[in-house]
Amino acid sequence: MREIFKAENLRQAYDLRLKGAVYFAGGSEILRNGGSVAADTPVVDVSGQLSHEIRKEGNSLVIGAAVTFQELYENPLSPSWLRKAAHLMASRALRNQATVGGNIALLRDDSYLIPSLLAAGATLTVFSDGGQKNVSLEDYVKKGGCSCLILSITVPSDVKVCLRRFARSSSSHSALNIAASQERVCACVRASGIATSLDELERLEYKDDITGSAEYKRYLALEEAGRLMKEVKA
Repeated sequence: MREIFKAENLRQAYDLRLKGAVYFAGGSEILRNGGSVAADTPVVDVSGQLSHEIRKEGNSLVIGAAVTFQELYENPLSPSWLRKAAHLMASRALRNQATVGGNIALLRDDSYLIPSLLAAGATLTVFSDGGQKNVSLEDYVKKGGCSCLILSITVPSDVKVCLRRFARSSSSHSALNIAASQERVCACVRASGIATSLDELERLEYKDDITGSAEYKRYLALEEAGRLMKEVKA
């Protein structure tokens, strides 16, 4: 039987996470058959502590961690590249459930969203033992995530990002999700990892799985990186 806790504040949620609970907001991963969270792992419901708001702050867009993929897709403030990234999740039912903060926290190597946010130079506002602080998404990814609770995501509103998804079908796991801006190329490669730069993409240990061979993924990633860098500069 899974224990479910309702967090009354951020500190309580964080302390429960340190004791082995996992955060619950949309629940698309926790409730998924064959998901990464064991059936007896306790969860702490943080849905009441996180924002669904998307707002402009100067030249940046601030996205609450509880914003769903569908809300991100439909919001007129979302730039076209961010709407496209959100809509790569083909199932509307899942888009209505999955949250932006949860998708980042999972650090899935087939994430539709992480490569585009990395390419855009996104930063996170998180809650940890020292209270609220800002960290770059790149640092968060390189550290393999952490027990902190993601509160919001901030991206420059004027950055240009080009992105692609490669999979057998719209509902299949992605072999490759890749994005580029003027500053960098970033990618999620299924069964292989997340690359935050072109150098990392070249050094990545590509692995075979149901989405394709290691050789295929490497060729696809590096070829597409070149195409996207040309496209974003056009």
